[in-house]
Amino acid sequence: FMAEIIADGQVEFNNSQRVFIKEADADGSDDTGSVFSKSGKGKTSNGNTSKRETTSSPMQKIRLEFSSTSGPETRHELLLGFSAFTTDGYDYGYDAKKATTSNNALSLDLEGEHMNIQAYAPISTDKVVPLNFSSSGDNGFEIRISDLENIDETQAIYLRDNETGTYFDLTQDTAYGFSSGQGIFNERFEIVFQSEQESLSTAESIVTENFIYYQNTSNTLFVKKLNSDVSKLSLVNMRGQIVLEHADVSKESLENGLQFSNISTGAYVVWMKTDTNEVLTKKVIVN
Repeated sequence: FMAEIIADGQVEFNNSQRVFIKEADADGSDDTGSVFSKSGKGKTSNGNTSKRETTSSPMQKIRLEFSSTSGPETRHELLLGFSAFTTDGYDYGYDAKKATTSNNALSLDLEGEHMNIQAYAPISTDKVVPLNFSSSGDNGFEIRISDLENIDETQAIYLRDNETGTYFDLTQDTAYGFSSGQGIFNERFEIVFQSEQESLSTAESIVTENFIYYQNTSNTLFVKKLNSDVSKLSLVNMRGQIVLEHADVSKESLENGLQFSNISTGAYVVWMKTDTNEVLTKKVIVN
């Protein structure tokens, strides 16, 4: 057990808090097992459903496995839950912070916190689940889905690699393999629920209305016709390393030009997330 203490006081565990349930009877509902207990794909309820599950859809669960293929031996799992009774924010009793740190790690991101388990609001086509990733050196890794529960077989689930622009279908029972140099790459990977083609079609009106360019003579980035301010802007090199980062940049500042200082010559990707959760990227050449 792990407990987070946020104030002075007495913590008590007693016998009345215990519930005896046979493992064979647990189906993932409140009355018959842990909400996040592991089960097989597509496991159905045994009929003893909880009050909460009779008034809303059951928790949908995606279990991700992260492992190394070269470099230090690494393997751990992440658990994502989606339901009508949880939110994209912190949900007590559902979310769990990452207890240990590692130089080779993948975690769910919650406002800068590294999470092992996180619950979200229901899946939607525009939902984006950000992942934090770090590597101790020139290593190889794999990311795969190891378990699904209450997920329709037609549900699209993709791993988006913002460094390569790849959308990888995680539902095809194969792993996404990749390599990485040393560093922290918290904006490289995301879980999304539509393909690149679908994403581009839904964002087409937004992207075509935005004009993004970099002026080398003044070392200035210009972004025109944004629909909202930018909550985070990053300049990422071709190794996936963040070389510059800004938070809370107004659309007026970007229209007037945001100057970059001390940037080495080379190719970069400008990554922006707006206040309306739109993600825009643009490759620029600094010379």
